[in-house]
Amino acid sequence: MAQEISSMQQMPPFQLMELSYGLISTQALYVVAKLGIADLLSDGPKTAGQLAALTGCDADFLQRLLRFLVSKGVFAHSAGRFELNDVGSMLRADAPRSARPMALYFGSAWNWNTWGNLLGSVTKGKTAFDLVHGAGFFEYIDTHADDAAIFSQYMDTLVRDFAKPVLMSYDFSQKKHLIDIGGGHGALLLAALEANTGLRGTLFDLPKVVNGARAVVEGAGMQDRCTLIEGSFFESVPSGGDVYLLSNILHDWDNEDCLRILKNCRTAMGSDSSLLVCEAILPDGDFSPIWLFDLVMLALTGGRQRTVAQFSALFQKAGLKLGQLNPLGLIEALPS
Repeated sequence: MAQEISSMQQMPPFQLMELSYGLISTQALYVVAKLGIADLLSDGPKTAGQLAALTGCDADFLQRLLRFLVSKGVFAHSAGRFELNDVGSMLRADAPRSARPMALYFGSAWNWNTWGNLLGSVTKGKTAFDLVHGAGFFEYIDTHADDAAIFSQYMDTLVRDFAKPVLMSYDFSQKKHLIDIGGGHGALLLAALEANTGLRGTLFDLPKVVNGARAVVEGAGMQDRCTLIEGSFFESVPSGGDVYLLSNILHDWDNEDCLRILKNCRTAMGSDSSLLVCEAILPDGDFSPIWLFDLVMLALTGGRQRTVAQFSALFQKAGLKLGQLNPLGLIEALPS
């Protein structure tokens, strides 16, 4: 029977069904993350009734939800009780590489509802987010503190899992001052400072973001090596750095806005400065999982992921040229 089911799952109709049912998995993960089920299981297996009593849920409905996630390998089930496995453990809030922020972000109504108007986005050439919310993604985030917190926590996981390892591949040994443009609460900048004791840093972002970063920088004991500056990269960028960083910034914007950002960086850079662009790079012509991120940009921000050639064209217009390249997601630009 198991082999027959496995064979059926490889058939095109079942593959399409699996893709179509993806919305169910997203919401199931969101619900257990929101309820903190993984945290409740951290001290041992529990029945659906016990978990329902702890969360204020209906026991039958919760059991059926958890049973589905067991079938997806998220939790384990034995002797009538649900328990953590390696996958489910990552939904714990205190897990070293917690995926809970990701589950909360993708399943939250403000993000989730956006994808219901992907058709409108494709047919009208506008972001689905604008069509649903009547405001741009960053405008919305600026006025919805709770949703902004969920987004910030999710972005922190991307820095931890993807951007940080890629950035650490760059040789900072000859660099003295790193300026992180649009650096959020400084997770990536602080990682670079910790790994390079001779490096000092500047975090540059909007006033509201910088206010939130101050406690993070002080908590890391980096206040003597890290300066905080408020401003907008659409207006200007601080000078004085010998290496600048744009991490997951350019993919949020169209080419015109990207040029404004890059030109401001070029104005601030010295003749020996470097600019590092850290984000997923599209391969030329090949199908890639990164096309998923490009679709996210299409629907949410109006930006896009880019190939090396597309980055090079933007750099050239901004007075920059390609330097070193890490195809995992790091491009260096130098003054031309």
